[in-house]
Amino acid sequence: MRPPTIYDLCRPRQDVLEGRIHGNDFAADLSQVLTGKVPELYRNPTLFFLPALTATWAASSGWTPKL
Repeated sequence: MRPPTIYDLCRPRQDVLEGRIHGNDFAADLSQVLTGKVPELYRNPTLFFLPALTATWAASSGWTPKL
């Protein structure tokens, strides 16, 4: 039995399926980062990576949020 692929596990958002979002919408314009013409989230590595680091910590510690 083969393990599931990313395509088996994930479903694109509706806006992607409808073609309202394109790959270049996710591309970074690093010149704007270098000149500071982006929100603080993109200039501050701690703010930028915090969600991913929090998710990694939560997964490794067994913590699950209470909804």
